[in-house]
This record gives sequence, structure tokens and C-alpha cells, in this order.
Amino acid sequence: YEEGQWEVVITGETSGSVSTGVNGNYVKVGNMVTAAVYVNATLDLTSISGVVNISLPLAALNWHGGGSLVYANNFLAGTAESDTYIGLRPLGARVRMMKGSSTSWLSPTDIETASGQKAFMMHVTFQV
Repeated sequence: YEEGQWEVVITGETSGSVSTGVNGNYVKVGNMVTAAVYVNATLDLTSISGVVNISLPLAALNWHGGGSLVYANNFLAGTAESDTYIGLRPLGARVRMMKGSSTSWLSPTDIETASGQKAFMMHVTFQV
């Protein structure tokens, strides 16, 4: 059994990295981890390019787990904003966001990249 926190970082698969200045919380029991975070911060995501990733506290077995973005404010844009569900798929020490029931990953065109107040809440459970 283990409890802890990690600093949440948003990265682009191609380039760019932005620290949110927020710590998420996680609980590990055996080889299963449940992590949750609520980010409410002024962020400039203009440096992000490629698939959008959010850091995890521990490296996951690829694709062994899932979760959802349960709240977003000034974070999603375009078609992603109208999706009722943003799925999360763990991949190593990061999680990728998937649009609704599609197989499309969130990209910078799906998030509000301009500097400003952004908020999102995510929950994810994965195997390590």
C-alpha cells in the first residue's frame, strides 16, 4: 500500500512541456494505482505540439487501465468541447486523452492553448 502526490505536467508528443504547478494524489494497492487531480491554474499551452499527454505518478503498463476527464473549463476547444466523454489511456508515465467514442487523440487544436485560466479534473486507474 502506498499513497503519494506528483506534480502534474502537460506535454506534447512532438514538443512542449508545461508544469501546472499542481500536485495530484494517488493510491497504489498491489499493482493497481488510482490517481486523481484537479488543475485550476493560469496556463499557456502554446508550446504544446503533437498528441496531448498528462503526466502520471508512476509508469503504467501500456494500455492497462483507463479513466476520464470528468470536468473541463476553458481547457477543451473545437470538436472536443462538444464531446460528452474524454477517455484517458495510460501509456508509460503519461496518459493520453481520447475524444469520445472515437479513436482520435486530443491534439493542440482540441485544447485552449492561449494563456489563461484553465481547469480540468481527471481520474485514472491503471496497472503498474
